[in-house]
Amino acid sequence: MRRRIAALAAGFAVILTLVAGGPVAAARPPDQAQDVATTGGAFWGNVFALAQTFTPNTTGKLDTVELRLQVQVNPASVRPAAPDNLTVAIFATTAGLPSGSALATGGRDIPNYEDWYDFAFTTPADVVKGTAYAIVASPVAGAFIEWPGVCGSDAYTRGSALINDSRSNAGWMTLPAWALANEGSSAVCQEDFAFRSYVTAPGSTAPPTATSGSRTGESGGSSIVLLFAGFAAAAAFVTARRMRPTLR
Repeated sequence: MRRRIAALAAGFAVILTLVAGGPVAAARPPDQAQDVATTGGAFWGNVFALAQTFTPNTTGKLDTVELRLQVQVNPASVRPAAPDNLTVAIFATTAGLPSGSALATGGRDIPNYEDWYDFAFTTPADVVKGTAYAIVASPVAGAFIEWPGVCGSDAYTRGSALINDSRSNAGWMTLPAWALANEGSSAVCQEDFAFRSYVTAPGSTAPPTATSGSRTGESGGSSIVLLFAGFAAAAAFVTARRMRPTLR
């Protein structure tokens, strides 16, 4: 019996070790976040760019953002050589609007499934506490982005959701203003999009960017497979001990 208990303990130790290396253990709190995503509004093609401005509370390197969204791709579209269907960039702001050249750029292929997706920047953006910046999301040709958020209230007071319609010269504006100017749907009303931003302070080392609830490729699935493998290993070990003949 003691040996069986020891075997089970060893199996659970394996399981805990495997799980500890997964996304949950690597989670870190965001510097800024707006998690409400009750209204999707619409799917926007590549003539549009969407942005969420934000004001960091930490001076340092902005190395990752997470966005809650999904992307539809027209099957008839000719996809670019790179698999990314969405580009995300960090910009400085002027009068609360994105301006200048991108401070950091990243991209990935987003499925037609709404969830949190992270964008890790190979070259992080230098940000200053109390200074406003913008996360700008731009779909490629043939792709359509839906970026849900919150309507009817300013859930995040340190920034706002914006849209840029390249078919006009109006530049960046709020979504309610765009809907009013273009007779758009009342569902185009987001005051803020759903986002999280992560900043590493000077002298600190950025932990892994995978966070709980974020889709980061295959890391989550691998942890689940390893978890079941740990259970299987423990069960097999105990079964083998049970089947072993007892010498008297």
